[in-house]
Amino acid sequence: MEKEIEYLVNALANSGRPFCVILGGKKVSNKIQVIRNMLDKANFIFIGGAMAFPFLKAKGHSVGLSKYESKAKRKDGTEVDIVKLADGLLREAELKAHGKILLPVDFFTRRELEDPERPAISEYRDIPDNQMALDIGPKTLRWYLQEIKLARTVLWNGPLGVFEHPAFSQGTFSIAEGLAKYDCLSIVGSGDTATAVRQAGVADGITHISTDGGAMLELLEGKELPGMVVLTDK
Repeated sequence: MEKEIEYLVNALANSGRPFCVILGGKKVSNKIQVIRNMLDKANFIFIGGAMAFPFLKAKGHSVGLSKYESKAKRKDGTEVDIVKLADGLLREAELKAHGKILLPVDFFTRRELEDPERPAISEYRDIPDNQMALDIGPKTLRWYLQEIKLARTVLWNGPLGVFEHPAFSQGTFSIAEGLAKYDCLSIVGSGDTATAVRQAGVADGITHISTDGGAMLELLEGKELPGMVVLTDK
């Protein structure tokens, strides 16, 4: 644990620029402070997975039948509206960082995950009411890879689609392949993301796969972890 923290602290302290953060997975609520903290540090924050939908809803776009986190509870038990929260983060990004939060511009969609029909491609403004978005689309993938290719440091936490399903693994696997190929310091955290990198067959090309995704998120939030003060004072 201590070695893991030491590595992550040093990597963040000495991150080369451009510095990019990729955030995916299902929930916005457990990455709020990560986004806020990274707005002052990262050049770009790429959003994917179900995390993207509250941000698109905040911009006034329909997300069809896509599943996303709409409500969450604070520690005091009160409820928070995730779409309103996403809207606040977008406004904060515009004020602080001139729009560093990058959202998908298209998706692979289906009526149901196991529908036998071939996935359709829908623009972010035009996800049909009877379809759900299940992976980032080809335009988004090309755009994200173009930006990531220029980065010197990339931190990634959370898959960009339902990678467990072969029809919707392209976005996550292609990002993993890009990170393994590009000349950058690449750090991957969260169990799902580490699993995806291994399934893509490129784990050996990633600079560091975090053994504690929770610790990685807390560091990205700006929290001080046990042993961190000692390590940073050395």
